Amino acid sequence: QKIDDFKQLREYGREGEDSITDAMLKDSGSGSGAFVALPKDIDLPEGVGEEPANTVTFDTSGPMQFDVTYRLGTGTDVWTGFALFSGATPVGRSVAYGNLPTSHEVTHASFIANVVAGVPYTLRLGRRDSGFTTHTPTPIGGQAMPSLAVVATPVDPAAHAQLDGPGQVFPAGWTPIDLSEGSVGVGISASGSDVTFSEAGVYRIAVGYRNGVGADTWTGVRVVDDEGAVVGVSTGYGNDVNTVDLQAVQFLADIASPGVYHIELGRLGASLTVASAADIVGVAMPSIVAVVTRVEP
Repeated sequence: QKIDDFKQLREYGREGEDSITDAMLKDSGSGSGAFVALPKDIDLPEGVGEEPANTVTFDTSGPMQFDVTYRLGTGTDVWTGFALFSGATPVGRSVAYGNLPTSHEVTHASFIANVVAGVPYTLRLGRRDSGFTTHTPTPIGGQAMPSLAVVATPVDPAAHAQLDGPGQVFPAGWTPIDLSEGSVGVGISASGSDVTFSEAGVYRIAVGYRNGVGADTWTGVRVVDDEGAVVGVSTGYGNDVNTVDLQAVQFLADIASPGVYHIELGRLGASLTVASAADIVGVAMPSIVAVVTRVEP
């Protein structure tokens, strides 16, 4: 499905119930969990091919944004995250997050990976210390729905980046997010609170982090220029007290000119502590992720 002159939207989803069992994690031979391949009961449109062993191929090379959504299910709270593998090598990974023992909300994890046409890739869900079960959706008015869906979207090759951040404390008020350059990025760089754009344009900003220790208060994310002018802001939201689920927001920012900007997290009346993520079977997972992609020059 063509979106505009340089984007093509590709979706693939899976229907049915799946469990990542404790036995799978123990069989990995690692004391730090495992990444388990998602079963490939999926319908892929033209342009995205299928390969054996739960893999997916792409017909074009370049940077791709992956947006994974699913309903949280049943499982002990442990560090969780997605990664795209080429063979045994992770080429992209999401923020790490947790879950309540029984949770029903949708989880939305975003990340960027560079893919090569014709190379098989495997999308894997990682759990550090215990298994997890997702659930089969009940049709609504006869409409079946997938248990998990992935939207894979090519991004502007000249202006995109995944910026990763460590665990940090956000007091009341607006605080710049401490970010550094991840493994993928062109035209956007980060060092501490400074995010430098080398190209003007309208950018999609997708920020995700594990909710941490903090009371429920109005919260939001925004982008400001180096003089403090707001150029983009998310919806306002809150949080359950001391919860561990993934918090994710997306919004647009108008970067009128190249230069230094700041991605800030705001809290109205109470601080929030985002914990430092643990690795999953040797894969270092970020505590905060900002996926930044230009959608219009």
